[in-house]
Amino acid sequence: MRGDMTNDGYHYRECGLESIHLLNGFEVKETDYGKVVAIHNLDGLHRAIGTHLVREKKNLSGGGSTSRHERFTPQPAGRQD
Repeated sequence: MRGDMTNDGYHYRECGLESIHLLNGFEVKETDYGKVVAIHNLDGLHRAIGTHLVREKKNLSGGGSTSRHERFTPQPAGRQD
């Protein structure tokens, strides 16, 4: 588990962007090797992140801290926003 649980949800660092926080669509599981995060629809999440980034036309940050955090609530399959 590379990300952290915060008041803003799960800090999803595995995607390579520092500003992504998940509000739902995941669960934290305890294993023999420690805590792991299971993301329910990884392809859909990455598609949602990519779509959001393209629509917002923001500078991408793969490292360092940013003052603005993106929060994602995955939508049910088939929903087009």
